[in-house]
Amino acid sequence: MFPQLHLPGLSFVIPTYGLCVVTGILLCFYWLWKTAPERGFGREMTLQLALLTGNIAILGAHLFYVIVLRTNSFLQDPFIFFHFSEGGFVSYGAFIFGAITAIAYLKAKKIPLLDGLDFTVTAVPIMIIFIRIGCMCAGCCFGKPTTSWLHFTFTDPHTPAGQVYLNTPLVPVQLYNMLDGVFLFVVVNWLYARRQFSGQVAIAFSILYPINRGILEFFRGDDAARGVYFHHMISTAQFTGLFILCLSIPFYFLLQKRTIPAV
Repeated sequence: MFPQLHLPGLSFVIPTYGLCVVTGILLCFYWLWKTAPERGFGREMTLQLALLTGNIAILGAHLFYVIVLRTNSFLQDPFIFFHFSEGGFVSYGAFIFGAITAIAYLKAKKIPLLDGLDFTVTAVPIMIIFIRIGCMCAGCCFGKPTTSWLHFTFTDPHTPAGQVYLNTPLVPVQLYNMLDGVFLFVVVNWLYARRQFSGQVAIAFSILYPINRGILEFFRGDDAARGVYFHHMISTAQFTGLFILCLSIPFYFLLQKRTIPAV
C-alpha cells in the first residue's frame, strides 16, 4: 500500500493515514454544515460543535489507545501520550470522547440533546470510511491470512502488516470496515428522514456499529498488538462494543416507549 506520500517538489513526506483522518474530519464538517439548515440547526452552531467534537474525538482516540493498549508503557511514562508521531488511534475512544463532548456542548447551548445527537451522528460514518482507507494505506488493522482470491498483500516490511505477514495474502478487513462505514452512512441518513422519536438515529448507530465491528473483529490478524481477553477470544474493541450494545438496546426501547416526537 502507500503508508507515505512522496509528492514532487516537497522535501517531506505526508503520512497517508494522517491525510485520510484530516480529509474525513473536513468532510464530516462539510456534511453537517451542508445539511444543518434543512434539519433545523444553525450553521454557526454546527461548525462550533463539529470543531470541538472533532478535536476532542481525536485526542480521545489516542488516549484510549495509550491507556488501554499500552497500559504498562503509560504507567511508566505518561508523557508517551504526546508521542503522536508513533500513531495509535482507537475508534471507540473517538466515539466515546466525541459523544461526551457533543452532549456537554448541546447541554451548554440548551439545544435539544437527543435531536442534536441524531444530527451529529449522520456524519460519523464518513469518519469511519476515511479512517479505514487510511488503515489500508498504512497497513494497520490488518486481517488474518487467507487463501481467498479477495485479499490484501503488504509488501512493505515497515508497515505493521508487513512486519507480521510480509507478502502474505490477508483478509481485506480494512475494506470490509470501510464498506461498513458506507452502509452506516446510508442507513443513519435514511433513518434520520424517517425517525419516529428523538434519539432514534444516535441509538441505532450505537447498536449497529458494535454488531458490525464485532463480527469483523474475528477476521483481524493483529490481535497480539491490540490485546485480547478471555483466552484470546474477545478483543478490546469487541469487549467495548458489547458494553455499549448492552446499554444501547434497552435505551432504544425506553426512548421508543416514551415516544419523544422528533423535531
